[in-house]
Amino acid sequence: MSFQINTNVAALNAYNALAKINADATKASLRMATQKRINSVADDTSGYRVGKELQAKVGIMQAAQGNVASAKNMLSTAESALSNINDLLVQVQSKVADATDPTKNLTSLANDVAAIGNEISNIFTNTKFNNTALLSGSSLPGSSNFSFQTGVGETTTINFGTMNNISLSTLTGATSASVATINVDTTVTAIQDALGKIGNY
Repeated sequence: MSFQINTNVAALNAYNALAKINADATKASLRMATQKRINSVADDTSGYRVGKELQAKVGIMQAAQGNVASAKNMLSTAESALSNINDLLVQVQSKVADATDPTKNLTSLANDVAAIGNEISNIFTNTKFNNTALLSGSSLPGSSNFSFQTGVGETTTINFGTMNNISLSTLTGATSASVATINVDTTVTAIQDALGKIGNY
């Protein structure tokens, strides 16, 4: 049976006051539980809209933070690979310098250079991040471009240069007749330029 007051005005006023207190207490309890002043559009229409817009931006920024971390990890992977390649190219230059010495075994030097060339080729091919080749191959997205959203509406594009255009055939095909004439200056420059870009990124 429902509770009704028809003629007792004082009791009706008391009942309405109690109902208002209960509603206020419920709203206060909800605000304490959620730690939010605005929990529905009815609380504050304009404030609710502003809050939702800010909440969306916070979500985007949190995702962007994760993107920045992924970009840093990718750059570290590429840096490590390119540093190894640079060290191997220094070894090639030493072998080529040795090949100008008539007392050295040119065949052995050529074999060493070819082995280093194959190792460099393997690094180019197998340096991957999330199964995407970073330095060479047809899997490079957008002509070597990697785009990361790093803010609200802000995108950063990373490009290591033309690593996939580097030819290693002179190294892998080195012979006793050609080893003394091998020149890797262009490749060294490309690698160092790429390392410089990584440092700037």
